[in-house]
Order: sequence, then C-alpha cells, then structure tokens
Amino acid sequence: MLTSPNGEYELKLQDDGNAVIYSRSGRAVWASGVDPAPDPPPPVPDVMPPVDLWPRLGASYYTSLTDPRVNVGDFATRLADLGVDLTRVWLLDAWAVSAAGGPGCYDGSVPWVRGADGRYDLWSVDPHYLSRLRQYVEAMTAHGILVQLSGLELYTWSSRKAGLLWVPDAARGPLRLNRQGVCYRDDDAFDRIARPAGEDAFLEHFYSTVVATLAGLPYTVELGNEMPEKPLHARLAAAWRSAGYTGSISVNRQEDTPGQFANMKIGQVGGYDRLALHGKRELGYLDEDFPDEPRYRTFRAFYASAPDVGRIVLSSDGCRTSTNVADAYDYVALAEVARDILRRGGSYEHQLAMKLRGFTDGRIDLADLRYDAPFLRSLQEDR
Repeated sequence: MLTSPNGEYELKLQDDGNAVIYSRSGRAVWASGVDPAPDPPPPVPDVMPPVDLWPRLGASYYTSLTDPRVNVGDFATRLADLGVDLTRVWLLDAWAVSAAGGPGCYDGSVPWVRGADGRYDLWSVDPHYLSRLRQYVEAMTAHGILVQLSGLELYTWSSRKAGLLWVPDAARGPLRLNRQGVCYRDDDAFDRIARPAGEDAFLEHFYSTVVATLAGLPYTVELGNEMPEKPLHARLAAAWRSAGYTGSISVNRQEDTPGQFANMKIGQVGGYDRLALHGKRELGYLDEDFPDEPRYRTFRAFYASAPDVGRIVLSSDGCRTSTNVADAYDYVALAEVARDILRRGGSYEHQLAMKLRGFTDGRIDLADLRYDAPFLRSLQEDR
C-alpha cells in the first residue's frame, strides 16, 4: 500500500490484481482496468437559500481573489459604496502564475502547491490560497455583497485563447505544468475535464476544499466563464454537488444567444438556476438576428415570450470599447442596456475598468473605481 504525501489518498493492490486509489473517506477514485465513468446527468436545481436572492446589481474585478495587489477589505468597502450587492470572481487565474509571464502578470494566488521544480501538485491545495478565499468572502459578506465563484475559464489552459491580447502562455500554468501529467490544451480536454475518476478527478477535490473552506458563508457558483460544450457543464455541476455545494448554479455559454435559456433548461428540473449573457454593448442587441436559433431569432422576441427574467444576468464582460482605464466603455449606451434588463426584473453585472491599468501600467489602483462609479450609481433607481 502506498499513501500520498498529504495523506489524502491510498493506493492498494486488490486481491483481484487491480490497483485502486481510495480517498481518505474510503471512496474509490481510480481503478486500473476500469473505463472512465460516463458523463453524469445534469443535477436537479436545489431550492435557493435565502441569502441567494435575485435580481442583483454587480461589479467585478474577476481576478481580485488571486491578485495580491487588491486589499480585500478596502475593495469590499468601495464596492458597497457604489451600491452593488454582487461580485463575480474567478477561482483560477492565468495571470497569477508569475510576474515574468508578460503584461498584466503577477506573482499571485494559485490554488495548488508548486514544487521546487516549478510543477504543481493538483492534489495538494495551497492553504494560503484557501485563507485568502475565506478572507475574501467574509469581507464581501460583511458588506452585504454576494460572491459568485466562477469555477473554470479558458485562459488558464485552452489553445482557443492563445495569441489574444495580453493572454499569457498557458504552458506555465497548473493545468499543463503539474506532477500528475495532466495537460489540458486542445478541444479534446472538453471531454475530460471534471471526470469523477482518474487523473481528471482533481477538480472535484479542489471544489471540495473550497466548499469546506467557505462553510457557514453565503456564496453562489457559476460553472464557468464563456464555456462551450454542454456535457462539460453537466460534469462541472456534478463535481460541485459531489463536493457538497448545495446552492444555486449559474451558467454562461460561449454562445450568447436567445435560445440558451431553453437549451440549458434554466429554472427547470435537470437544468440550472441562472443564465449569464455577455457582450450586449447597446440596446440594439434586442433586434440582432440569430438565424440559426430554433425558436426566437431575436432577444426582443424572446423577452416577449415572458421567460422568468429574474433568472437572467446581463454582463458588460465583452463590452469594452478601449484599453484606456479612463475611457473603457461607452457608458451611455451601456446604461441603456443595464436599465432595460433591471426594469424587466433581471440582474446586471459590470466588469470594472480598473483591471486595465494592470496591463498598461503594471499596477492596480482601487482609485480607478471612480471611472465606473457614475455609471453604477445611476442604475440604483432602476432596481
């Protein structure tokens, strides 16, 4: 019998000749000669706890958890002053791996312990990361702000993002450079990520440590940022449920079309609780034609069908018009979009311009919230 260095797993040779890895709780997570488990069915949505009430108005710096240049307490205070009650944050961060990684990169918080050889151990979650996570959610909660944890995104591993502006080399990151030999790069990874057994089961283990770390605190989960592949969503949701998470689950597909509400069964048994839509820069999006949609070719027609708009979140992610922190958005046009969805009973979440200084000047300044402040405060009357 062999035991992992952290004591979490044991490798045993069974009487039948098969090698089996058991978790500390006694659950078999891998066995030789056994095919990978099939994709689990999408989970039935749980009843939302009282702290997870919507609609909401959000403002986010998506890497504020993993970026040590952000003082969490100060950030929470400033967000509350802007009148928001939601912030979305990524659990993974491609830019946090190393300050030497290029524009916008820094020595930040990465979930997994990195060895002297530079490789990460995907079964050993860094306690400093977990401490920062707990501190982050506590600070936001103290100011009445619900934290939405986005559990996966493409920048940390996918070749689909390679070559885009300011995107660092994913080969430096934990999902390619690790002791276990896991290498997520091409689209075949969409069929492997979050499998419940074998080398891909580490993600469920990570989510389990997140759930344990945040015990007693309110938060909500988004499966991933701009994620393709519907079966992957089912596996990610199953991983969170297996990890012990019982709150509501949001999804954000790469395809921001009217049909995704029905496609992802939002608010239905076997589906998900909420849908986020990105990239709606101006109110003209209501009449954009999607000729391949099976039912509603425009968002105007979709809204006219009387869906539960309270389960929709529009986000300004993908709406930026420049890389200048002082002039990042067309705020007049953006305000029309935000007011429209808020008046319909939905939620709105804004990606803060403050992140841009990290790329252009190599630093983060919370005072840059002043550029978004008039926009966010102007929306209060529409809530």
